[in-house]
Amino acid sequence: MDTSRRLMCDGVVVLSKTMDKDRRVTMYPFATSIERAEQLFGLQDPNRDYLIIKISPASRSCCCFHCWPTVWQDVNAFLSPYGPIEDEGDALVGDEPGLVLECHESGPEIIVFLGMVTAYLAFATAVVGLVDRILASMEKDNRADHHVIIRLNRSTAGEVKEERSIELRLPVSDLERQQIKDALLTDIRSAERTSPPS
Repeated sequence: MDTSRRLMCDGVVVLSKTMDKDRRVTMYPFATSIERAEQLFGLQDPNRDYLIIKISPASRSCCCFHCWPTVWQDVNAFLSPYGPIEDEGDALVGDEPGLVLECHESGPEIIVFLGMVTAYLAFATAVVGLVDRILASMEKDNRADHHVIIRLNRSTAGEVKEERSIELRLPVSDLERQQIKDALLTDIRSAERTSPPS
């Protein structure tokens, strides 16, 4: 049985869904993303615990450097000195080795290896800050679709265990921005608490 909770405020919809064990699905769309991240992490074991945050336009329009020039230029400035990320590329982000940002035509992906992070509160705040910067950059880029979906997926041994979808229209108000940050922070903290030891 699925459990869900919804939060609606001025056009922001936050949907959290936890799937039963028998309804888990293989994480096919993210297999390549995890492999790319593992290369940067220096890992080769797929039976690890990851949180994948995907930001994509509802229209499924392209999110490459050519279609989102302002977004990626702004994100690279934010990533300094850790980037820059290149078109269809990836980069380790931050001083802790558990975070990768990947550029995909379908939208940016943030891969978090839960077993590598030690200072979770600071780390979770950094992840939320990166999501917030991407959204703020999308607001400024008139070529970016302003109807956005943020998906949080949890992967253990290549299977999706939980998913939250946040659907919004840019620009967002300060209240909406805070609600998004709070939802992401809650999910990252929850993932950390339930992550098996690596």
